[in-house]
Amino acid sequence: MTGNKCRRAMTLVEIAIALAVTTIIAVPLLYLYQSGMRSSTSGVVSIDMLSEGRRICAQMHDDLKNSCVPYRGGFALRFSDLLEADFSRADGLAGAEYRLYRHTNAPELLKKTEMGQRMLLRPIMHVRYRIEKMQNSDLLKLVRIESLDGAPERIKVLSERVSQLAISPVKIVGADEQSYLWNITLQLAYIPERIQAEVSVATSATSDRSKGILVSDFYDVVYSDFFKSVSQNPLAPRNWHTGLTFQRN
Repeated sequence: MTGNKCRRAMTLVEIAIALAVTTIIAVPLLYLYQSGMRSSTSGVVSIDMLSEGRRICAQMHDDLKNSCVPYRGGFALRFSDLLEADFSRADGLAGAEYRLYRHTNAPELLKKTEMGQRMLLRPIMHVRYRIEKMQNSDLLKLVRIESLDGAPERIKVLSERVSQLAISPVKIVGADEQSYLWNITLQLAYIPERIQAEVSVATSATSDRSKGILVSDFYDVVYSDFFKSVSQNPLAPRNWHTGLTFQRN
């Protein structure tokens, strides 16, 4: 009887030791597993953000490079006429809009009469970049809206993780008064849902990988081919690139 009790007591001790050893081994393994999952997620999100930021910059570059003004019998052109930045309804960055006209990529010309003159004009479209606030997130949505000759607007969401966007003119030092470029600054951020209530866009400017916060910055410079042609050759006949060709009688 005594021997059975002793053996039973020894078995309970062994079970307790086994559970303790298992716990000691399992906790670090669980931590490593969770760390690996976070690292894997961060890697996928980083690649996705990089691809998304490059697509946005490429689209903006193409729009600004092809930016123009509608022909109204002549061109009294300043660089600031090409892009309108509207912050009148903005709350911070949310609600801001950038607006411009741009040439289409199609090479066709349209027959029009302007100021009594018969002309062939390259078609243009109106483009807006609108920054919208999102529910339950401090990050912002970037939307591109284009319209062409009364056709229905085409709306495309470019990103839902914008934390900063600025398109500003920069004068080329040492050049003439009409030599400007646009400087594009874009910042995308990823904030895990579990800490979104604790972190704002302002505090996410610096990446904190220990919490899963990721930030990607993008920069670009671009000029308008139309502005360059018109400003440097104001009296020259317009060509396909500037979008104006006089029709022969």
